Amino acid sequence: MEKVKTQTDLKPLIKETLNEMIRDNKEEIRELIKEAIEDISLANAVKEGRKNDCVSERKILRILDK
Repeated sequence: MEKVKTQTDLKPLIKETLNEMIRDNKEEIRELIKEAIEDISLANAVKEGRKNDCVSERKILRILDK
């Protein structure tokens, strides 16, 4: 195997490897991105909830029972 001497030599190899990984694992990459978006959405919802007043469990259960 040939030694890589500089960052300039390494950059194209990394790009090629990443492109090949994405091409060969499209469904897995898609699922990872989907999960990341869901996690970000959940974190944003939690942050938003912390800004507002708390609601009692009793009030939530009354609403759900309707």
